Amino acid sequence: MLTMLAACQQAPAARQRAEHEQPVLRVLYRDGHDSMLRTLPRDGGPAPDDECHAALLIDGQTGAARRLSRAEADARTATMQLAGATPGTCPG
Repeated sequence: MLTMLAACQQAPAARQRAEHEQPVLRVLYRDGHDSMLRTLPRDGGPAPDDECHAALLIDGQTGAARRLSRAEADARTATMQLAGATPGTCPG
């Protein structure tokens, strides 16, 4: 029992970031039907136009995802509610 308690209190080991990885923030937005995942650079700069930073719209009924243009993702960001975010990395 004490072993289980000790394990629950230990923080996960920090993963060391490779030099070529770019720190990002993966942000999830939702509306009444769909979800959108955006990947934004943590330094606040503009996101490169690559696969890792592509905004994805996830259909609420089917779960199918499709890539959004930057303009469409920006427009949807203004109408959707922020649901969560988590740090991550993209290849550099």
